[in-house]
Amino acid sequence: MRRQSNNLWWMIIIAALALTLASVPVYAQETIPLRFGIPVEGTINVPETDIPRFHHAYTFYGRSIHYEYGITYTNTGTSPIQITLTMEAIQAVVLDVRVEPGDSGGQGRLLLPQTGEYILVIAPLDDALPASYSLTILEADTPAPPPQTTLTGGVSVTLTWRAGADLNLELRDPVGGEIHRRNPVSPNARYSGDQTCVSTAPSEDITWLAGEMPVGVYEILIVYGVACEGSPSIDYTLTIRTLANGAVIDTITSTISSGETGIAQFEVTENGDVRAGFVIGGLATGEAAEISSVPLRVPQMLMYYAQPFNLAAGGADGTITLTGYISNNAPYTVHQFDGVEGDVITLEANRTSGSLDTLLIVTDRYQQPEYFFFNDDAAPPFAASEGARTDSALREFQLPYTGTYYVAVTRYGQEYGGTEGRFTLVLRRESPQES
Repeated sequence: MRRQSNNLWWMIIIAALALTLASVPVYAQETIPLRFGIPVEGTINVPETDIPRFHHAYTFYGRSIHYEYGITYTNTGTSPIQITLTMEAIQAVVLDVRVEPGDSGGQGRLLLPQTGEYILVIAPLDDALPASYSLTILEADTPAPPPQTTLTGGVSVTLTWRAGADLNLELRDPVGGEIHRRNPVSPNARYSGDQTCVSTAPSEDITWLAGEMPVGVYEILIVYGVACEGSPSIDYTLTIRTLANGAVIDTITSTISSGETGIAQFEVTENGDVRAGFVIGGLATGEAAEISSVPLRVPQMLMYYAQPFNLAAGGADGTITLTGYISNNAPYTVHQFDGVEGDVITLEANRTSGSLDTLLIVTDRYQQPEYFFFNDDAAPPFAASEGARTDSALREFQLPYTGTYYVAVTRYGQEYGGTEGRFTLVLRRESPQES
């Protein structure tokens, strides 16, 4: 019986391996990451019998909204080539073009169907070899200003909790507006409540009246202010409803402790719908967790596709300025540079549109704690201005080792946050180490 069981297991393993090998595309065996704006060249020169399965394959991380892509290519060989751009995850073909020897071409405004990994394949079509080529992939961020929609009934967000703590309700809209007890009035929106420790049935509310409301994602913050009776944690309920008929769109009950901030979001669509889908600390509706439970990290796949820049290529003052867009669809952008131990640099991530609350991270490849540095709200003198508490900065930062560094711009709450918008990433080499 034992021998039969072992044989059966071997048969299962062999069958599984056969299915796996049969289902994996040939070009997935070896791919090279593409860097935007940097030309690549290649030559395919193999025996005739290998032509049907031989090609060159490149990969890059593309975004489906607020970004557009372009490609330029030249056939520098003696054989026609086929250039194909696909996203395997959804079996989508974005580009499929035949290029004759000596021909050049390109295409701008390539709009990608989904955010994720894309594969660019170059393959020879005839027996004539070698097949040679050069090509470049370009990326440009093109965010449009959020449109307005008209809600006939308005929307309200209500926070209630038991006595024993002073909680505060805050909200950030898609166009950069903030509504809270220190700024109780925003276009077409009102804050009420501002409960304190003396309140016996505390609640706070933010309401949009009937009329125009920005389209996009709204971020809700539940801030633990003061522990009135020394309570280590407080239960609360957050409710969002439409005012037209009083219908509750979503309700969440959770717990918050001193020093924590809960985070949630909802979305208003262009046709006036209000989508449910609260997120608290990255857990599904109804589960108790706070944003403090979400660890700071950079997704490994994005580090693999990090776009390089050269600190030495800065202008007269050694400054490099990059731009990007953070959204629910793409909550991170990652770049990389080579640094020398002892060099001093300054990095700033500043919002230029939308509601974005930037979070800046600098780390090594393995995100080791001793080489992981970040800043959320840069206080003066680190912020660009006294009120710019949604910008982030690491000023006069001394590099601790010689090697590759990764710079990630994300938002407060990372993938679970709700702020979106355009930013500039400013990098400046302050004092290079003397050789």
